[in-house]
Amino acid sequence: MTPTQFAVLVQRAAAVWLGVDVEKTIDLGGGVKMKFVLIPAGEFIMGSPANEEGRADNEGPQHRVGITTSFYIGKYEVTQEQWER
Repeated sequence: MTPTQFAVLVQRAAAVWLGVDVEKTIDLGGGVKMKFVLIPAGEFIMGSPANEEGRADNEGPQHRVGITTSFYIGKYEVTQEQWER
């Protein structure tokens, strides 16, 4: 299982546990919609190990990041049409 697949699995498990949707689509009107994904509360390690092959200088140091409140974030970049809505 790749890290991305694992992250999706954790996200879905958290959503089931919280009783919320993993993804939401918001209708902005005029046929314009926007998709959001759940970022569940929890902790993760940000950054890559110092001994990782191909690591760039701006990828460390590794540190723990905590998210205290679940939230939704846009799944894709905001389009001009969405921004104008």
